[in-house]
Amino acid sequence: MNKYLTMKKLAAYTITFLLVTFFFWAPALAQNTIENPISESFKDIPSIVSSVSRWMRPLGIVALTLVITYGGYVRLTATGNPEKEKASALIIRSGIIGFIIIVLAPLLVDIVGSLLGIDLLQTND
Repeated sequence: MNKYLTMKKLAAYTITFLLVTFFFWAPALAQNTIENPISESFKDIPSIVSSVSRWMRPLGIVALTLVITYGGYVRLTATGNPEKEKASALIIRSGIIGFIIIVLAPLLVDIVGSLLGIDLLQTND
């Protein structure tokens, strides 16, 4: 019986909170315009693509460094095990291929943008 009263109180508090929020907060929010809190560079799709693409190469360089370091660590700890040496070569090769894709991604975005007639990589900022 005690748990039932606790659940009843919780339900009453929840309903009261939701009603107060709906009736008092919502009209106040409806009267104001909400500005973009992040940046003007996220106002439309082309500007989002342009902003995100600026960060891809530096993040790719960091990721490549980490992957090559990990591949080298696997190679060093292989101790003559041919399976681990193959795995390390695969890790390093995958990292390099991923970096090449990241470097060539703006070219691909530019090609798609020119086919659609949109300047996705806005370089005039």
